[in-house]
Amino acid sequence: GEAVRFKRNLALCAAIACLLLEGCRRGPAIRDVEGRSLLLDHVRMLASEIGPRPAGSAGDRAAQDYILRKMRETGLEARIEAFDSVLLPEGPEVAVSTANVVGVLPGGPSGTLLVGTHHDSRNAACPGASDGASGVAVLLEAARILSRRSHRHTLVFASYGGEETFGLPGSREFVRRWDGPPIRLAINLDFVGTGRVFVAPFPTSPELWASRMLRQAEREARTGRVSFDPWLAIVPRLVSFGFAADHESFLEKRIPALNLSCEFPDWTYHTSEDLAGRVEEETLLAARDLVVRMVEGADARGPSTADRGGSYLPLPLFGHPFFLSESLLILVAAVVALLALATVVRFCRELASLSAIAEGLRGTLVCLPLAALAVSGPFLVERALERIGKVRHPWYANPGFHVTGAILALAFTLWLSLYLARFLRPSTLSGAYLVPAVALEGAMAAACLASGRPDLAFPFVAATGAMLLAAWSPYAIRRFALGVLGVAPLLPFLSPTTYRMFLELSGVELPRFALELAAWVLLFPWFLFLQHLACMPEALYARPGGPFSRPASGLALLLLAVTAASVNALRPSYDEGHRALVVLRETIDLQRRSAEASFSSVETLGPVRLAGLGDRALPDEVQALYDRFEAREC
Repeated sequence: GEAVRFKRNLALCAAIACLLLEGCRRGPAIRDVEGRSLLLDHVRMLASEIGPRPAGSAGDRAAQDYILRKMRETGLEARIEAFDSVLLPEGPEVAVSTANVVGVLPGGPSGTLLVGTHHDSRNAACPGASDGASGVAVLLEAARILSRRSHRHTLVFASYGGEETFGLPGSREFVRRWDGPPIRLAINLDFVGTGRVFVAPFPTSPELWASRMLRQAEREARTGRVSFDPWLAIVPRLVSFGFAADHESFLEKRIPALNLSCEFPDWTYHTSEDLAGRVEEETLLAARDLVVRMVEGADARGPSTADRGGSYLPLPLFGHPFFLSESLLILVAAVVALLALATVVRFCRELASLSAIAEGLRGTLVCLPLAALAVSGPFLVERALERIGKVRHPWYANPGFHVTGAILALAFTLWLSLYLARFLRPSTLSGAYLVPAVALEGAMAAACLASGRPDLAFPFVAATGAMLLAAWSPYAIRRFALGVLGVAPLLPFLSPTTYRMFLELSGVELPRFALELAAWVLLFPWFLFLQHLACMPEALYARPGGPFSRPASGLALLLLAVTAASVNALRPSYDEGHRALVVLRETIDLQRRSAEASFSSVETLGPVRLAGLGDRALPDEVQALYDRFEAREC
């Protein structure tokens, strides 16, 4: 009886764990040696041998000639389409001339499928390896592969000029001139040289049809380098980004278009550090295979662009991305609300008693500081590392090691808080902790729904539903399993890479202790849930001193956390592959004979040094200002 039931419940938890770990699997290694070599050769030619390619420069013209030659070698009907009146993004207001390079694989009259990118770089100091050259490399190799395969639609491959200038002149000129079969789909490539590939979240959230198209391509290509992070859909609905790409020229004409981009560090963006050596060949291969699959799918089945508009939530779970429509999210919330009503009816006597309410209030108040202690470990460790390294982001060069250290620190402080709770717990009634846990999760879900954000509400709705279902089970192990399922929808939202990327690109600086407060708010209901499990009969009447609750376990966790923190303290916060970006802005007023310079960075400005030109000293007022700044930073 009991032994069989325990084994059955243990098997249930193991199955849930296997499903969750399914998402950690990577796709098969891509071993296309020839493809790797060709892709990297294109990037090196454009970013290293030709070098910077600002619009209208000799490098720009050399890039056009190179792309034209490679398209013709592939068998495309290629041509250069010149245009002028392009305003440079930096320096004096000078209009220059540049050109698009267009290659065509003729097909039937049913329509045109377009793959586009841009070949220019930001300025004369920027090699533009990831931002520009990577897209050209993927475009050329996708064209080479598709030229060998049959197709029904006309396939067009266009490399635009002037994307890094004002107004996306290259793609707009292409749209104005195009007189072939109507364009049914435009796939743009902008910055596909590092990290994981995704549909870019600008000018709006990725449309559902675009995400589905990328998902289908990933299912076929199995690259393991595609991101369906929910924040990519949510953040653009909350804030707008000042970025633009050539697919917007097609969207303006109501042509279905998407932009493929990738994760990248901001310190290489539009800087001299955007070098060919920093481009990742795995990302290039993945982007090439994804583009080929997307074009082949659209050619065979027709572009599936019917799902336009409407809010949805991408949710990668169990190794597979799911797209939850707004109506489905609201339906799930309604079902959970009905479940809550049924639970209240079922347990109304226990919930309505004054003693139960008092027990719940006391339990909640006692758990408030204990939950704060539980979540404090990772932040205390990182604050200490900031002091030691005298930097604001000690994890930048080694995020994996710091995440490991943070998990170990969290494990220790969680153990400590749970250990203390055994002695400070004011009640042994499990409902005294489960009821406030459900109420808090439900309140957060209701707040998001009331503000019109069902996408943000979903993890709280799922957590509320899991906790409510747990209330109907008499066994602690099943309640624990349901709790694990309730946490699962929250995990895709906890992406350090996406958090860093949006923080860098948006320029938003979070208030002090904002992360700590958010972590505490998210953890507190689950801390109460753990307390309710600890008050279940299986836990109360079990032999005390289980493996996790023993002091020896806490000591072991503490030693592991201290060791990890010590290792991270010895590792550099920044290195050759991970640098801090300092933005310098200069303003020169010739009439007033004055000049101003400002420095800004998400990192500390302590290492910045100012000196006069040659043997000349800084002006007294500048020197005094700099001395005050240096004293504050030190």
